Amino acid sequence: MSRILANIIIAVCIQASVLGAESRASTEPSDSTIVFGVDSTATLDTYIGIALKNRSGLKSSHAKWQESLAMKGSAGALENPILSYSYGYNKFSEPVGPDRQKFGIMQPLPWLGLLGARKNAAALNADADYQSFLAEELATVYAVKSAYYEYYYVAKQLALTSESFNLMRQFEEVIRTRYQAGLAMHPDLIKAQLELGQMEEMIRSMEQMLLPAKARILALLNLPQDARLPEPIAPAISEVQFSTDSLVSVAERNSPSLSSISKQIESRQAEVSVVKKMSYPELMLGIEYERATLLNDMTFEEETMNEYMLTVQLSLPIWFGKNRAMRDAARARVRMSEFMHQEERNEIASMIAMANFEYADALRKLRLYQYGLIPKAKEALDVSITSYQSGQIDFLMLLDAQRQLFDFELTAERAKVDAATKIAELEMITGTRLVLNSNK
Repeated sequence: MSRILANIIIAVCIQASVLGAESRASTEPSDSTIVFGVDSTATLDTYIGIALKNRSGLKSSHAKWQESLAMKGSAGALENPILSYSYGYNKFSEPVGPDRQKFGIMQPLPWLGLLGARKNAAALNADADYQSFLAEELATVYAVKSAYYEYYYVAKQLALTSESFNLMRQFEEVIRTRYQAGLAMHPDLIKAQLELGQMEEMIRSMEQMLLPAKARILALLNLPQDARLPEPIAPAISEVQFSTDSLVSVAERNSPSLSSISKQIESRQAEVSVVKKMSYPELMLGIEYERATLLNDMTFEEETMNEYMLTVQLSLPIWFGKNRAMRDAARARVRMSEFMHQEERNEIASMIAMANFEYADALRKLRLYQYGLIPKAKEALDVSITSYQSGQIDFLMLLDAQRQLFDFELTAERAKVDAATKIAELEMITGTRLVLNSNK
């Protein structure tokens, strides 16, 4: 596009373009500028780091994992002992004074292996929550990348439209000059002015589109909505191709969402063992101390009697229907998790197939436009400018050439963003870094 502008500048207005370049240079921030807490040199990795540190949803998932770890510590503990005290007084009985005082303490002891089974189930549940936390991390990374790439596209779309607007303004000046000299027709001038009006409206619309694009990133970073962001950097695209089958295999090994459900299945299988052991008798051991005041039949004096007793109690799980229902419910939860795992595998395979197709399609379009169509469109526009200046073509043909180049450049940028976004989606689904997709 710079070569095209050079032709126009040489033909019409060198001075205006030079002044515009100086104005742009004076408004560009230096590399060391800090914009409301976000370094102007920040890369995509910087944004990801801020999101992983600040995002509330990720903190919530981490807190849930911490809760599961804490529950794991208490799952294998005994129930609290029971302390009892009894006091009896009967003025009509032979003993006098406080008849009896009894102190007792009793410890419930579950069936052998029950505490271990509970602790195992809690540990597996904590592992499942940890995998869910990892899946939330990957989702956060993807959300930031997707938002950043879309922010870049809107900014690039605005830049290309502004550049095309400046080029069209140069065209309009050329046509006005030629019209005043009697070398151009009035409809050409009107057409150029209408095109300028449409482009100006597009620029205003895209400037407004930047606001929600920025707001989405700031929300993911948990930053104030009035904070400013530096200009986004274009994603560097690695033209690596993947087979869908290999990606599915990677996902089955590394996907945290699949691992979370697998751990959930193991946890619920352990809960079946817990429920089985809960249907066995529970033993309770205790000791009691009793103190009684009695009246001696011979001396008619009060005497104190102290007794120690060992207490053993055994629960009777005789409600077999209740126990059977609990076991059936536990087994049903296992089946539910197994079906969820199969459904997640199918969904992951489907998502990978679609994302990989869209990635390959975006790469194909990017190659086509970046290496084939855009260079030819630039060449066609150069030829059209020269031909229009010599009167060999009308303004509509020149306008078509300019529009075609603009559309091709937008399509190439859209393909670049789509390819980067689909790679990020595949990395989220598979749980694996597929390419070193840094930014230029």
